Amino acid sequence: MMSFNKYIDEKVKIYKINPKEIIFDDSIRGYCIENKCGRYNNNFMCPPIIGSVEKYKKTIKSYNDGYLILFKDIIEDSNTYKYYNSQKRLHEIVLEIENELIKEGYIEPLGFIAGECKICKPCKREKGYDECIYPDKARTSLEAVGVNVVKTVKTKGIEIVFGTNEITWIGAVLIK
Repeated sequence: MMSFNKYIDEKVKIYKINPKEIIFDDSIRGYCIENKCGRYNNNFMCPPIIGSVEKYKKTIKSYNDGYLILFKDIIEDSNTYKYYNSQKRLHEIVLEIENELIKEGYIEPLGFIAGECKICKPCKREKGYDECIYPDKARTSLEAVGVNVVKTVKTKGIEIVFGTNEITWIGAVLIK
């Protein structure tokens, strides 16, 4: 089994999770539909392009094991560059873990990020492309597929605090 030691530090924590413990909540996808982040139908890895919550419930529940990846960072001001880099770092970690799992012989690890995919800024969808040009790197977020991330991490005894200058990005990698 893969060792996560090289990823774990003061900013990164990894917790084992059974995919059947992941909590779905239709109201979470509702936030996407309300377009609170401005990416609804503007990012290839966001709704409605990614498909239904039901599709993801079925897919996620078909996996045997998984890992929640928490990346904590301090954002002392609202500088979007720092915010963007912080979120993108979780994306990079998810991709690195997927690649290591593939090297170990796992077939089709499934990674999820936090927020919208930021491989391209802006997403090529906004530029009129018909499909993602980096499907091997682009990932969707747990929230976009209808996961209640706050309730899911609570099952692991993790409390997420909002309203401070500390931000916690939460992703996952699932394995069969």
